[in-house]
Amino acid sequence: MATIGGVTCTFLHGSASPLKASLEVRHPPGRDRLAAQDLGKGDSGFRFRAITFAADAAAAATFIAAIEALQGTVVSATDDLGASHTNLLVEAVSPPLRQGRRFISSGAAVNGIRVEIAVEGRVNT
Repeated sequence: MATIGGVTCTFLHGSASPLKASLEVRHPPGRDRLAAQDLGKGDSGFRFRAITFAADAAAAATFIAAIEALQGTVVSATDDLGASHTNLLVEAVSPPLRQGRRFISSGAAVNGIRVEIAVEGRVNT
């Protein structure tokens, strides 16, 4: 089951990019050579789309509130392929997209609401 910050989703699409080495290169005045300084690893981000199928408007609102509460926190995520991502600093949560849908639940067709919210930020080191 896909989760982000303890919130269960039907699907969690997206990925987190790995940490990249950061290097500062400068030309000091009065020198013929360049100076380089390794600034460590950083500059990595992520963007996930959390998708769920809610049975009614109340369940959709609960899911939306739980995802929006993640903004400004460090969370872990497991996407729908089972890959684990840790130390994710959530910087932004997009406005939710709600669509009425008919979907299959336990072999029966059910009317419900498909909710999709994008979550993005940086990998916290």
